Amino acid sequence: MSSARPSLAPFCYGRCSSFNSTGALCKKCPFGRDCAFKVMLNLAEINETLDVVDLMKRTQSFLDRYGVERKAPIKSKSGAKMRFATSLTEVEVPQFVEALPVKSKMLAKALIKSGINMQLDARQGVNSFDSSFRPTYMRKVQDLLINGQFTTDELKRAISSEASLSQQALRNAASTVVRTMKELGFIQSCGNKFEATPQSLYNGNHYAPSSQYKIRL
Repeated sequence: MSSARPSLAPFCYGRCSSFNSTGALCKKCPFGRDCAFKVMLNLAEINETLDVVDLMKRTQSFLDRYGVERKAPIKSKSGAKMRFATSLTEVEVPQFVEALPVKSKMLAKALIKSGINMQLDARQGVNSFDSSFRPTYMRKVQDLLINGQFTTDELKRAISSEASLSQQALRNAASTVVRTMKELGFIQSCGNKFEATPQSLYNGNHYAPSSQYKIRL
């Protein structure tokens, strides 16, 4: 894929400061994929001195929708002295997320903002969660997904290994994780187990909310 600027591309093409992986304009732009690829190259250079891993993950998530192959796991560089404050950047959230229960909505927003695609990561054997993501037990949940199918009890054990919760709080946390991951199209039910879906519900423009289902934990 060429990183050269197409003659008809808008002025913002390839600019890290302009690109928004969740923005409606970038999603609809006919140069979106190539622009994101250029942005990714620019971010990789910046990452040598300023930790922009979170922005790289968001951009890669955008490229994932177009089937652009990942070159290598996205990691912070030892030479980076500071971390970019991604908490100050805006992220557009799909409308259906706003209708989710409070805790599921919070988790869904955190996942979307991070740019982490748990379904595709699982298919590629990648765990993109780091110590800065909250709740921290999502890294353990991703490990379960990478290893294949998992049960509700295995999910609860993964959560409890990172957080000291009462039995009721643990059930609620597991329910929230399952609800959120299903709504974002990361997992599906397979009997009494869960597994990564064949493909994410993200179609390149927006998430399509999953069908209604009941969760019993």
